[in-house]
Amino acid sequence: ITAGSPPPANGGFSVFVFGGGTTSQLIEAAGCAAGRGAFWVTNSLGDFVTYVPGTTITAVNAAFNAAFPNGLPSGTPLTGKCK
Repeated sequence: ITAGSPPPANGGFSVFVFGGGTTSQLIEAAGCAAGRGAFWVTNSLGDFVTYVPGTTITAVNAAFNAAFPNGLPSGTPLTGKCK
């Protein structure tokens, strides 16, 4: 996380800028407990796409994975939530 603060681990939202990398690196940087986070980011069309780590429903992350097949670029602003 290069700017802003990660989501509060005990619950709540945060807006932050990710330094770039894989979804595994995003989860680690955010610090949410396993299976307890969700992230929103805009794609190239300006639409919000969702990433929910650990979901078994592939449709949930389909738009995110299509928008960022090789990970998130450096400087990507996100909204995150730990629960």
